Order: sequence, then C-alpha cells, then structure tokens
Amino acid sequence: MFTYSSRGRPSSWFPCNESHESMSTFDLVFDCPRLYTVVAPGVCTAAGIPIESGPQSKFRRWGFEISKRVQTRGIGFAVGPFGEVLSIEAETEGILPPVEVYVPWEAKHIQLGRLKRKNLLARAKQRVQQTCGCLAKILETYIQYLDPIHYPFKSYKQVFVHEACSPVEAYAGMTICHIDTLHDSDAIDQVYESRRRLAKAVAAGWLRHVSWIKGFKDEWMTDGFIGLLVDRYIRETLGNNESSFLRREAALKAIDAEDPTFVKNQRSKPHTPADGGGGGGRGWAESSVMTTHPKLPLAFDGFLHMGEITSVSSREHKATITMLALENMIGKSFQRVIFDWLEKRVNVNVASKPGETNKFISLCKKATSRPEQSGEIKVYAEQFIDNTHFPRVHAKYGFNRKERQTTIEVVQDLRSATEVSSGIRMPPLGAPRRPSPQRRSNASPRRNTPGIRHVSPGISIRSPGRNRPGTPAREVGGGITRIGSKGMIFEG
Repeated sequence: MFTYSSRGRPSSWFPCNESHESMSTFDLVFDCPRLYTVVAPGVCTAAGIPIESGPQSKFRRWGFEISKRVQTRGIGFAVGPFGEVLSIEAETEGILPPVEVYVPWEAKHIQLGRLKRKNLLARAKQRVQQTCGCLAKILETYIQYLDPIHYPFKSYKQVFVHEACSPVEAYAGMTICHIDTLHDSDAIDQVYESRRRLAKAVAAGWLRHVSWIKGFKDEWMTDGFIGLLVDRYIRETLGNNESSFLRREAALKAIDAEDPTFVKNQRSKPHTPADGGGGGGRGWAESSVMTTHPKLPLAFDGFLHMGEITSVSSREHKATITMLALENMIGKSFQRVIFDWLEKRVNVNVASKPGETNKFISLCKKATSRPEQSGEIKVYAEQFIDNTHFPRVHAKYGFNRKERQTTIEVVQDLRSATEVSSGIRMPPLGAPRRPSPQRRSNASPRRNTPGIRHVSPGISIRSPGRNRPGTPAREVGGGITRIGSKGMIFEG
C-alpha cells in the first residue's frame, strides 16, 4: 500500500488540512504485519516494535517524526515487504544527507530466511546502484547552488513499488517510484530519462512541499525553481547539448498545450452503444470539456475541474521556460533573488509571509542592472505570467538585388488562446515602430531604415512592429539558443 496524491487530486487521508498556506509538523504511527516495512519521511522513532507481548506478535509498530513544517499533501508513505538495498551515508555531517533506497520483495520470497533474502538484495543492488547512484550528486549540486539554504530533512528516502500510477511521485523528503524505473548498465538510452526524473523528484521533494506560498496561482514559482535546478544538474552532468534539448522539448510542449488545435476534438468519433449512440454518454461529456476548457495562465487563481487538470503538466513546462527567461534577462543577480525568496519561504518563521507572484516580480525588477529592464520584466510578467500568451517565432527571407543583401524578417506571434479565433495579433515586446503602409510602399530598404539591424555585410534582420494579416510566414525550427524579453530566439 502506498499513497498517490498529486496536484488536482486531494489527499483524502488528511482532509482536515488541505491548503497551500497551512503547514504543520507531523507524528506518524503505523501498525502493520510483522513481515512488512514502513517507509515514510522524517526520523524513524519506532522500527518494528511488537504491539503485543511475546515474540509471536503478528503486528509491529512503526513511528516517524517530521519536525519540519510541510504541506499536508507532502506526506507520503509505503507499507509492504520492502528491503533496504542502498544506503549512502553523509560524507560531510550536516551538508549532504544520507540516502536510503528500498525495493519490494517478491511474494514467493517473503517467507524466506534472513540470509536468503540478503542474497536476493545483493543481486538487486547492482540495478539499484546503476539507477540511483546519481542521487548523491543530485543532492550535492542542489545544495551547492542553494547554499546557504540547507536541505530541510535528516535523510532522503526512495522506494520502488509495483503498479504505480506514474513513474515518479515526489513527497516531502521521499520519492515513490515505479519498479520499471530500474535499469541495467547496458540500457544507455534509459539513463538520460531516469536521471532527469530522479533529479526532478529530489528538487520537488525539497521545494514543492516546504515552500510557503499563498495559493495555487503562486505555485508556478515553485515549479519554475524545480525546473531551474534540474536544468543546472543536467547541464553539469550530461552536458549543454542535453540541457538545450530538454529546454526545447519543454518549450514545444508548453506551446502545443496552449494551441487550440492541440487538443483533438473527440466529438467526430463514432460513439459506442454504451454512450447511448447519440453522443449523450460519458465519452461525449469528457470530450466536450477537453475541447472547450480555457487555457490557464501561470498565475491562475481558482479550482481545477476534469478538463483543466490536463493543463497542469503544461504549466510545469511553461514555468520552467519562464524562470529560465527571467534568469537570462536579469543575469547573475537572479541567483540572489532565489536566495532571498526561498530563505523566507522555506525557513518559515513568525515574521515571514507566504509567497505571492507580484512580490516575486518586484524582487526581479529590483535586481536588474539597467532601469529599462524593469519595464521589460513588467511587460513580460503581464503577458506570459498573468495571461496565457506564449511566443511563436516565424521567419521569412528575401534578397534585395539593388542593395545586394539578404533580408531576414523574424516575426513573433503573441496571440493568446482566446484571441486566435478573433484574429487579434499582439506586437512583440520592445519592437520598433514601423512606418505607415502608405509611406512604406515607395520606400526602399536602406541601411538606415528603422527596424533593420545589420549583423554582417550582406545580411540583415528586420524586427517588425506587427505581424501583418495575410503575410505568409515560415515557421522556424531548431534549438532554443536564447530566451529573453522579446521571446525565444531559434537557431537553424
């Protein structure tokens, strides 16, 4: 038995305290059969103590104490025939926490003796070491980046279970993983995906459930910090190419999720007799919600229904891209913004207040080195955080025979999901004004023409103020090389 409570799904075993702002400490007590082991966050205060007197007691008691204030949904546990396979002790006391990894026994191995079960654990240790050997490096990378913010728990625990609903579920100081996540050394392709998932789980177990935020609309900041930490670990261990690839994948998933044509219309499919034949069954109701629900902005304040839960994963990708964009605009000072923000929200005291989006944006504007950047961040937050806008970059090119130069025109489409049907197009951020069509019709593109920036002899880039309706544009693919206040710059 293990918990499964993610966002959009309440933790039903703790219904009395389910909110972002309410945080508290916990004392957990479990009574289970004597052959079972309990894996839960916190410090173990009772490890398999017999409830009844005598060695033949059928039930044992396990106790755990969580002295750190966490959210209710951050409490997770697993009860079953588990055995500890891997234990990485702290190299430096108080800096790197110990890591504990548990795997389940097979049903036929539960009644075996202690020695035989120890031999089986030794066989499974090789796969666990191959998959989870990176946990110490992940924790070390995060601790060095977030220093002086320390890891809030005494240890980090990871348990593998069968029939899990998702590959990885992160809780406060603990992660529940599917058993299929384990792989051998010859599975090279699975290394990248497993490390990314484990890195995300460690960051989420650290920040998501201990960060004091006000509501769901401010949760995107925690998702952005998690994505920022994962990107840093991937860049240091797997290289810049893998980091750029994951950035591009996250950007494309976020863009596709906000595209109204991304969610396919299920009404055109023939209905089964179970649906009533006329489209009034359950399948038609679900498809109508999935098709017509509005796209959610990052700072969305409200409750999720069945169709809007699908936007949670896309919000994680968009939050990561948004946080990387703010880091690119602010520079090295952005790390100080993260320190000041997390220090007051992770180390909760009486004088601190829950985090809000507008306060975080104010910190970002104060950390800018140039006054004009403060206005760019304000506009960026209004369009990409408070609304559902997301940039799409198009390009078209032409050759001017008179000037003997190639003109490349990059157009950024900032339409939101609700503006696609109306045909309203937003101008790109900070784009220069273009002359009126009457004055531009007889004007030739010279070197002093507004909106043209020469990169090298014979090549120029034009940044128009508006995307003219009816103008053919060619979408540009390739990897994202820079994310700034003017959107995403593509290469290739």
